[in-house]
Amino acid sequence: MPRTIAKTSNVLSIRLEAPNPLFSAGDTLIGVVARKHGLVSPHATVKIQLHGRSKSHLVVSNGQTSATYRGRCNYFDPHEMTQTIHEGPLHIPNDDETTEWPFAVTIPTHISPLALNPRTNDADMCFLPLDPETVASTALPPTFYARDIGFFSQKHHSFVEYWLHAELRYTREGHFDSKEADLPLHIRAATASPVDPSSHLKTSKTLRVVASHRLVPGMETAELSFHQKTRKLFGSSKLPRFAYSLQVDYPTVIQLGSPRAIPFYVKAVPDWGRTSEDIANVPQQVKLVDIEMEIHSTTAIRCVGTFSAKKADDTEKKPLQLRGPLSRLEKPVLIPCGDAVAPCDFGALLDLRLDACGHQVGFREPHCPMGTFHPSFTTWNIRHSHQLKWRVRMNVADEDVGYEMTAPLIILAPSYGPAAEPSWVRPPADETWIQPPTDGEAPPAFDQIEKEGEIVVAMASIIDGKGRETVTMGQKG
Repeated sequence: MPRTIAKTSNVLSIRLEAPNPLFSAGDTLIGVVARKHGLVSPHATVKIQLHGRSKSHLVVSNGQTSATYRGRCNYFDPHEMTQTIHEGPLHIPNDDETTEWPFAVTIPTHISPLALNPRTNDADMCFLPLDPETVASTALPPTFYARDIGFFSQKHHSFVEYWLHAELRYTREGHFDSKEADLPLHIRAATASPVDPSSHLKTSKTLRVVASHRLVPGMETAELSFHQKTRKLFGSSKLPRFAYSLQVDYPTVIQLGSPRAIPFYVKAVPDWGRTSEDIANVPQQVKLVDIEMEIHSTTAIRCVGTFSAKKADDTEKKPLQLRGPLSRLEKPVLIPCGDAVAPCDFGALLDLRLDACGHQVGFREPHCPMGTFHPSFTTWNIRHSHQLKWRVRMNVADEDVGYEMTAPLIILAPSYGPAAEPSWVRPPADETWIQPPTDGEAPPAFDQIEKEGEIVVAMASIIDGKGRETVTMGQKG
């Protein structure tokens, strides 16, 4: 199941006038279909057509035999996206002359309800509903390719592709003949307006209890007696105990190419009701030992089966580089600990950002990209989704404490506005841009966007719109 490749020759070719090879839904493709080859015909027709589709391919093997399943979704109605740019006699006297037929094709912003393959008209075969309203409101997914993935018994790959197809049909000496040309297109994700990730945070709270003699003031570095060490070894209930709730405000939506650091707030809130009386209201230090983050990108497919849909998925774990920037900080990082203290924003501290191409960037030192992150999207036979996983290691009273969690993450497409900054430009030394804009202010670098906060329809449908929510986690052993 190969992807469409470029097909061009002097017999027939397609050439676009745009110098930029990247396009977005709604753009107009301006170009010519050309022929540099002699031809004389009493009647010839030249047509240009825009194609778009997603295909999935699954091979299931049991060691003796194998079965192949496929899924396909077309995005455009061929009648709507076909233009006749020449019809009539054609006279190209020799091979030295080039004849050109200009065209202008506008890329639709949404999928045509008339284009879906009839074989996909089964709800179990699809990730999305098949009613006309849903189809018509579904934005185009970006160009995408997932290579052959899987193991011995099951392998699959999938892709989303767009291309222009030109056809020259003519009669000569009483016979019909035709020539074709193809030009693949790179359609980037639907343009999204600037999004403030701080408005899409959720809160996780988990209880932690530390038992140690070093919690007592003056015992931080003192030598413990044999009796005290024995109590610690056997976990005696007489050990001083400090209970606190680790509160993490994590992002659920981020946008590629945003100049704002991805927010990730952490603080410790003491639980004096579970804390020993002899150290009640005694301030404690919570030191950061290490922090790790990964983005898990999952590509799931569905193919048409004999009686039911055939499904497969694969997850790629891509770490974010945090240890390098963390090691370059001049002082150890203390996690704020208190009832009313402001949390530490590790996103701003480590300049955690993704550029418009989906690579990690930062102003402290260029990073070697560990992977490319693509915007989240869902079509009928392919779904590309993400999860954010993090691990935080802390030290309280010389005791190491760990915490980890995984949560869904939506990655939005960049904002391709005239005022958008190039992804390679480093932010200025002034870090005031880290602070979210006040109400009524347009975010910096996006002052020409007309509707602040508007999110593309395809992505808005999967954001619950409740803004900041709270998820309470139970005590972990």
